[in-house]
Amino acid sequence: QKTYELVDCDAGILALDFAVEETLDKIEGSDAHNMNDDQIVSSSWGLDCEWRPSFMSGEMNPVATLQLSSSSRSFVIDLQTLCQGGVATNSTQLKETEKSLSETLSKLFLSRKIRIIGFGITQDLSKLAASFPHIPCFHELHSVLDLQSLSRFAYPRMPKQFMSSLQKATSIILRKRMDKTEQCSEWNSRPLRNSQLEYASLDAT
Repeated sequence: QKTYELVDCDAGILALDFAVEETLDKIEGSDAHNMNDDQIVSSSWGLDCEWRPSFMSGEMNPVATLQLSSSSRSFVIDLQTLCQGGVATNSTQLKETEKSLSETLSKLFLSRKIRIIGFGITQDLSKLAASFPHIPCFHELHSVLDLQSLSRFAYPRMPKQFMSSLQKATSIILRKRMDKTEQCSEWNSRPLRNSQLEYASLDAT
């Protein structure tokens, strides 16, 4: 059974939009500064990205997939398929599909009640903005939480190198092993293999 939903067309964007709206409905009327633990956990979304690794100095490969996971659903967004590549400025006109995707993601990213959670998330967000400078949703996020930074406060006695990656943190905290076989695979080749999609969605989950 697949653990993810692939977003590579307008229908996929619509399914993602419904999931975002479900989260917004959960927290409607709540105060961003006074949410209880259950509300925070149930409304948070995990974020992760994948791109083709660089093997040459100065080589810059754009983000190929964006993974987002709510408490109940996980999405692999095929940005390479949905978005224009090689765009250098923010003045490039958006395609209709890009507009729809940006509008949906902006609901998530601009909310001050929904936490966007990642491990070393700053790198992912910087890479997204650089890869797609013309897409507005990747340039403003309001409630971002980096689990890598948080882990240093939550586990101050733990040697820093033990929490240096999501794989290590998962092993220590959850006693689970993450298979990283697909991490350096060809993320710019299409179609993506099921093993790649499973790997990508699990990181966000």
